[in-house]
Amino acid sequence: MPDGLLNGIKVIEFGQNLAGPYCGQILAFLGAEVLKVERPGGDDARRWGSPFAGKDDSAPAVAFVSLNRGKQSTVIDLREEDQRLELVELAGTADIFVHNLRVDVPAQFGFDAASLLDRFPQLIYANLGAFGHNGPWREKPGYEPIIQVMAGLMSINGDPAAPPARVGVSYRSSTFRRACGR
Repeated sequence: MPDGLLNGIKVIEFGQNLAGPYCGQILAFLGAEVLKVERPGGDDARRWGSPFAGKDDSAPAVAFVSLNRGKQSTVIDLREEDQRLELVELAGTADIFVHNLRVDVPAQFGFDAASLLDRFPQLIYANLGAFGHNGPWREKPGYEPIIQVMAGLMSINGDPAAPPARVGVSYRSSTFRRACGR
């Protein structure tokens, strides 16, 4: 990646699907060094259907490649204590830690905001939860189809005689928050 405003900034991105990788992509485009952490088996977006970035279905999907270009990558298995500790140590070497994991995962494995910021007060901790950090839905999981249902988008898309249909283009959660007055 070319030099940019964030040149010299190190980011650990434990993201999957869209929100985390998209955030990491923007930071990388701005010049940050981004290390993408994946679970064993990889980010679900690797298998997001065709077109694939190769001749067969074993190659990563183009969406995955486009969201993760310009990043380094590593695998961490949260079931392994030594690898959980490695993730915490990696966070300590970074300026920014970004994730969009289920709300219970970081605390369960020791890399929630309170734990990391207590140990590394200079760290910027970015939790990209679907429903924000306050309010009654803050602990609910979020995923693109859930957001589309909650916002009512699926009820106005597709054939009127058919069940609600998913909107093909992914929307950012800020769009949902504005639509729902959050």
